[in-house]
Amino acid sequence: MPQLNIVFILIVASVLMITCYSLDSVPDSSSSFKSPKSSNDIVTIPIHRHEKLAGLVASGSIPILNLKFNSHNGLFVLDTGAFRSVLSEQFAEKANIKRTETEVISVRDSAGVELKSSLLPQLRAVVQGGKEVEVFQPLIAPLQPLVDIGVDGVISPQTLLTEHGCININFKQNKLAIVRGDAGLCRLPNPSFSDLVIDHDDRKPMIKMSVLSNDDVKTEFFLLDTGATSSQIPEKYTRGLPEISKVESFGISGARHVFRMVGPVELELGETPISVRSIKEVIGDEKAILGMDILGTANIIMRSNGEVDILL
Repeated sequence: MPQLNIVFILIVASVLMITCYSLDSVPDSSSSFKSPKSSNDIVTIPIHRHEKLAGLVASGSIPILNLKFNSHNGLFVLDTGAFRSVLSEQFAEKANIKRTETEVISVRDSAGVELKSSLLPQLRAVVQGGKEVEVFQPLIAPLQPLVDIGVDGVISPQTLLTEHGCININFKQNKLAIVRGDAGLCRLPNPSFSDLVIDHDDRKPMIKMSVLSNDDVKTEFFLLDTGATSSQIPEKYTRGLPEISKVESFGISGARHVFRMVGPVELELGETPISVRSIKEVIGDEKAILGMDILGTANIIMRSNGEVDILL
């Protein structure tokens, strides 16, 4: 009999303006931050891997960053599928991060639920070793489901990018490097995939892959999503595949949905074949997703010009 597991799926999606009101100003407690003088400046942040958070069963480990805002440490999901970084209201209050913008916007999570959020112009975080990094236009939002599992928010690596630089995510070495200036340090020698994939409007990396389905090869765009524990594909590719289990997934709003896990499925990233024993089946207009069950040992480079390299 198929069993029901809980799978953590996290995607922060399209942003809409909904209302405005006046908000308090915040003192700049990080005024000592200075732009790097070296063209090869690198800030390295350890990635912590959690197979389980608060008892959740995950098919791929969740990457976590430990960052300090206003002298307060927090745990944040490293999520390439999010186009903004988001702090929980609880963490923002604890770290004395006050809303500074007059904008209140709405974000949609992976379940399509809208959350009212406050937009900040930027924040500076302190990482291991005492270096500071800028987080571009983060949000403060109600994230109770994440708080319940011990997480203080979401960090989108796209919001850490600097001009003419890159983000290097190495899951084999469990580290993230923010590289400023030297594009020579921002390329993989023999990647499985390399292309211009990030849409500059929403900064989401969409990866073109091949799906082998019913003796046919079709092309599909997958969202590169390190905040999703499981990969997923539309039901048009899963017809006739046996059900392996059922999973319950939830987004940052806490809305839960049950999906089928089916398989096996054969994918190709560039010329690299990927055999997936089970994959999440989604219906309707939901995107295909490349999650941590496949990306768990990958090296991903995201460049400021929108190009992405992936080595599986």
